[in-house]
Formats: sequence, structure tokens, C-alpha cells
Amino acid sequence: MKEKSGKKIFMVRHRPNDVSFVRMCMLLIPGLWGAHCFYVGRKVRGFIMLAFMLVSILSFITPLREPFMEMVGDLNLVGEVPVPFPTDLFFLAAFFMWAYDVVAVVFGFFKYPARLGDPIKIGGNNGNKT
Repeated sequence: MKEKSGKKIFMVRHRPNDVSFVRMCMLLIPGLWGAHCFYVGRKVRGFIMLAFMLVSILSFITPLREPFMEMVGDLNLVGEVPVPFPTDLFFLAAFFMWAYDVVAVVFGFFKYPARLGDPIKIGGNNGNKT
């Protein structure tokens, strides 16, 4: 994967020196909103978590929720599990992403983006090795 500047980006499990473990753990508290992803530079995943949470929050205040729940109120998926509102699945997806990240940070297998620098040039001015 390449960044716009042409430097290669790799996902590594080793926490970079500029990422504090304590700060990372503190950002897991508002992690459902993707705060920890934005902190380490995983912006796409952060935006996905943020969008999922915004859609799920907006679905709680939508006027369509109550008529939908009344319409499917007596339907069950399996046994006694009721049919969820469709946007509740966004909340579940964000929750499972967050729960996985909590476990990954605590046990050390969370992947951090790491930038590989420019390649080292071996030759001198006229191609002479120095």
C-alpha cells in the first residue's frame, strides 16, 4: 500500500515509540467513536466506526423506529430473539470492532501503521561507492 508521498505503509504489531500505551488505553474508552484509530493514524477504520455510531445514534431518534418495531414486534429470529431495527446492526458492528481492538491493544496484537522511509542510495555523486 502506498501513501500519496510514495512512502510505503505497513501494518505492524510493534507499538511505535510515539504511541503511548497509557494514552492508547485511555482512548479506548471513547473507542466506539474510533478515537483510538484516529490517534494511531488508522483514519479509514476510525471513519467507519464513527459513521456506524452516528447512523446508530440517529436511528434511535428517527420517527420510523417505533412503527417498524410495532410492525415486527411479534416476529422472532431464533427462539425469543426479536427482529432488530436494521440500523442496530451498525451499532453491533462498531461494538464488535471496538471489543476486538480492546483485546488487541491489551494483549499486544493491535496493528499500527508504520511508514518505511525512502530507500537508501548506495552510490555517491557519480555512481562511486562511498
